[in-house]
Amino acid sequence: MRYIYFIVILFTFHFYGFSQEDNTQKLDFGLAFQVHSTGLVLTSKVELGFGTSNRNAINLGFGYNLIRRRNLGLHEDERGGGWGGFLGYRHYFFEQRNKFFLGGKIHLWLQHIDWKSNCTDPITLCTNTGTTKVFVYQPTGEVGWLFVLEDGKYFLAPLVSYGITVNSNFKGENVGSGDLLMLGITAGLRF
Repeated sequence: MRYIYFIVILFTFHFYGFSQEDNTQKLDFGLAFQVHSTGLVLTSKVELGFGTSNRNAINLGFGYNLIRRRNLGLHEDERGGGWGGFLGYRHYFFEQRNKFFLGGKIHLWLQHIDWKSNCTDPITLCTNTGTTKVFVYQPTGEVGWLFVLEDGKYFLAPLVSYGITVNSNFKGENVGSGDLLMLGITAGLRF
């Protein structure tokens, strides 16, 4: 895990060095909303473009991941959420960071999941309940389209992400993890 952090930091500084060679940098601030089969994610986002054609970007964000797994987890009902963030990279196929893009992100979350099992009635009558504190690592890939609006002042980007959820328990029983498909939209200001 430490090696992954080292590689991400190394690439960040490497790409940041390239960004100093041009005057086409743009900085984006926005909000991102993503929904998936077991919950939703709301984050604030910052993106810095770099390179001579401004086709590359490093982005990072902070937010909340709300979980409602119902019976899709390891228990009959899993609910909760937690704070966290992401670090990512995007490559745009058009200059000035617009239109079609591909990217990758590493999401890290600290979550508290309340779970129930052995339920005769899913709402009230469960013989086994508990709370799990879990550290979640989610590597994801994304594809999307960024629209630049109002002469470059605003942006809107629908996207689709696919990844995997990997749990590392701090305390409690195991809870759901696995594949994750997310649909989302990001909107904000461009400087």
